[in-house]
Amino acid sequence: MFKNVDIYTQRYIQIVIVLMIIQAIYQYMHIPHNSWLITASCAIYGGFNSSTVLKKAYLRIQGTLVGIAMVVIMWHIIHFDYRLLIMVTTSWMILWIFFSQLPYNRIVIFTTTFADISVEWSNSDTFNLSYYISDRLICNFIVFGVCIAIENIWFKKKNLSFLSYQQTQKLVYASLEKYYQIALARNSSAKGLKINSMLLQNIDKLTNLANDAKYEGNNKVFSEKLEQMLSSSREIHSKIVSLRYLNMHLPNDSKIIELTKEIKEDLAYLAELIK
Repeated sequence: MFKNVDIYTQRYIQIVIVLMIIQAIYQYMHIPHNSWLITASCAIYGGFNSSTVLKKAYLRIQGTLVGIAMVVIMWHIIHFDYRLLIMVTTSWMILWIFFSQLPYNRIVIFTTTFADISVEWSNSDTFNLSYYISDRLICNFIVFGVCIAIENIWFKKKNLSFLSYQQTQKLVYASLEKYYQIALARNSSAKGLKINSMLLQNIDKLTNLANDAKYEGNNKVFSEKLEQMLSSSREIHSKIVSLRYLNMHLPNDSKIIELTKEIKEDLAYLAELIK
């Protein structure tokens, strides 16, 4: 059906279809708190790559379950004195500022608890905790099921992470070559710092791709090649940093010739690896 459509356009079509399915369920499934269908689907599809979606779906499952457990605990605590609600919501916002860099599943715990306390309960005098929890779980698991099923059945083999990996490894190789030439030229300009910063960013991106690979279930050869590329890039970068230091501060050091030869060989090996 989509043989003549490029992979990125297929991805756009897939995301639209997923959201249409969720929207249809939202329209025809008369659950009191069915707005969580839309909220959860938009949160999970905040990323474009399929690895991001799968990772966020699994982490959101964990965060939602723990968050609902905290809701139950805090619901009973607040019932001792409703003035505690003001203290809890205020402290929650402060905690959110300080812990905004937490892993995604822990952020979901914070958002789940805060949203349930400050939004749902404040809008209803007849709030029923057990009904709310069951509605919330039903909505979230419907979204998880739809997203994970479509990602695995439709798009998993068309690996966007693999395309990102190919693009990133080429950027890493190009940056390594540029940085190597700067090191040979004994150039201390800001250009060297800029190339080094770009190189480190791309190496970090490769690291994230290696971490994401397990969520996509990539084959063993792909994962091993990714780790090998990452390890080689870090090693070459370290050698170029050493070469640059020696050329700038100890230009007559005997290690320069040996280090230059090693870097050339490593870059040649890396060029073969990324083909």
